[in-house]
Amino acid sequence: MNILKITNSRLKEHYFKVENKFNLPILLYPTPQFSSTGAAFATNFGSATAFFKKTDDSEFNEIVDGTAHYLEHKLFKDDGEDNTFKLFAKTGAMANAQTSRNSTSYFFYCTQNFEASLKILLDFVQNPCFSEQSVQKERGIIDQEIQMLEGNPLEKTFSNCLAALFQNCPAGKKIGGTTESINRISVDSLKKCYDAFYRLDNMAILIAGNFNLNSTLEIIEQNLKVPTSNSKVELMQIDEPTEVSQNFVKCEMTIMLPYFCFGYKLIPPSDNLILKKKLIFETICEMLTGEGSALQKILYEKNLVAGGTISYTIEAGKGYFAVVFAGLSTNYNEVFKLINAEIERVQNFGFDEALFNLIKKASFGEQIANFNSVESLQELMLDCFDLNNINLFDPIEILSKLTIDELNNEVKQLNIKNSVVSVCLPKNKN
Repeated sequence: MNILKITNSRLKEHYFKVENKFNLPILLYPTPQFSSTGAAFATNFGSATAFFKKTDDSEFNEIVDGTAHYLEHKLFKDDGEDNTFKLFAKTGAMANAQTSRNSTSYFFYCTQNFEASLKILLDFVQNPCFSEQSVQKERGIIDQEIQMLEGNPLEKTFSNCLAALFQNCPAGKKIGGTTESINRISVDSLKKCYDAFYRLDNMAILIAGNFNLNSTLEIIEQNLKVPTSNSKVELMQIDEPTEVSQNFVKCEMTIMLPYFCFGYKLIPPSDNLILKKKLIFETICEMLTGEGSALQKILYEKNLVAGGTISYTIEAGKGYFAVVFAGLSTNYNEVFKLINAEIERVQNFGFDEALFNLIKKASFGEQIANFNSVESLQELMLDCFDLNNINLFDPIEILSKLTIDELNNEVKQLNIKNSVVSVCLPKNKN
């Protein structure tokens, strides 16, 4: 293994990137001043991966919706002494996993017995058990999760918004799938996807906190499984039109106030620019709707949005990019009208430079705060991996060089013609 030290003069911080024969990215961020440690084993496989084929396949395999999330569940063993959570409990570690549109990660946090916990992590992720009985058992558990999300008005409004934004891109599909789709997931399909995407050269090990560098590397080296196949995996390129699937979608639930999501579909950047574009549009959204913005003042004075504020999120990955605003309002049409009026105003006249400088400093401060705890460092590592960028100092450097001219240019991509209004309305009691 070859160890590279990655430094940042601005922060006076460093971490180590380990090169190895498996082409497995290993990032080690020692922070001996902290009392805890976090470790993650992640793979580039999420719900937005729809078709693949291996070298010896004659045609592409279609991935059933919800498979990545199903695999996340299935890798945790639940039998007797091999129960994964019981093993972590013995070491005192708190373990969990998460599936996004771009990746799946398995992780733990601990204040003691780090090396024993690391062995457990490396073992269960690399040694799955796909018995017919266990797969069937997990189906009911996952379906319960799906039904819970279906009953959550914010989740429902958001998922409807993404589905309406995209025509062909699987980013518009639900991460957990649907009741119908998970019933089509089989032992064979899980094995095929595991073999295709849980390859070491498609994964990463991310560790931050109080640990011994040399002994940690020794444990990793001793517990990595040698690949049994050199077969490469090809992903199908999916053509996605610039137009949205539909401009308006609604549902009804037993709620007091209407929920809304306003989605804007943008042309996705090249893979190496996803992180930068995401940071740019986070800054744009903050300037459009955040504290101190002209729109936030109007919404507050007119009492149009519950709590007086609008939240936002950027959905980004290979082949897709979208901006989504969300909130609660009895007059969502007026809120949508005001947001688009503000977008048009800044497209014509540009952003306020004083506000830009203020928000840029605040965003820069938030990025620096990521280095103040093991939990936030681990989240930073996973976020960078999720966006296909594992240089942990890139967000800091991108924000430090961000200019108002870049924002004024990028905001022009927000177009009402390529937008979606998704609402969840109170169910009519009559």
